[in-house]
Amino acid sequence: MSRKKLIVVIPTAPNGSIDARLVEWMFIVSGDKIPGWTVQCVICREQPVVAARNRLVKHFLSTDGDVMLTIDSDQVPQLTEGDDNGGLGLLLEAIERDDVDIVNAITVRNTKDGPLPVINRMTGPVKAELHAEILQRKQGLHELGPDGVMGGAGIMVKRHVLQAFQDKEVLWFWDVFVEKQGKMRCEDTGKDLWGERLVGHDVWFFLQAHELGFRSWVDTRVFWGHVKTQDIRKEFNRDIELLTQIDNLKRKAVAV
Repeated sequence: MSRKKLIVVIPTAPNGSIDARLVEWMFIVSGDKIPGWTVQCVICREQPVVAARNRLVKHFLSTDGDVMLTIDSDQVPQLTEGDDNGGLGLLLEAIERDDVDIVNAITVRNTKDGPLPVINRMTGPVKAELHAEILQRKQGLHELGPDGVMGGAGIMVKRHVLQAFQDKEVLWFWDVFVEKQGKMRCEDTGKDLWGERLVGHDVWFFLQAHELGFRSWVDTRVFWGHVKTQDIRKEFNRDIELLTQIDNLKRKAVAV
């Protein structure tokens, strides 16, 4: 019996790291461990990350992969008792449905108000509000609808969707910035030349997929963490500088 192929792609910056729990998960799911599927993981290091994500899509389309899952390098699939693949089996079960073109896990992000899900409803061209109502429904698959967008930390998508983007000459992932003169422009350089970012490349993907007529869903049984790592070097350097100042003051006091 032939197996379908899932290719997991992980974009990261050249100097970036990959969360150790994600690396553990990659080893758990790789190969032929999920019934009916072969899972392969691919990493691309490039700046900006949106460029790495697009390059990974091109790589996927050059293979015989059936489904692609893009995961951020700081994503943490939740390994729970009785589900050692972090819900991947549930997402694959969903993507095999004829009416599902794209499916996401619930992406949870740490905020000042605690962990919050990243499910948004677009209320205007560039404005979104939390689509928390989905979480109050019965657990399972729920369609996002034409105004629903998800964080890009875990997007599972069928091959024909990505192929349609290419056929229509629409980029899969793209960041929308505001020019300093006030005009809106799409830019793929990662440089902060155009002021505030209005639409991130994950939101762009969902909006374009809706435009092309594809149906996107979220599985509320599967929660993945999107943990932003904290760079402690600035704090460390500040503390070292403070200690040095204190030491210098002590030396002056002894000299006096």
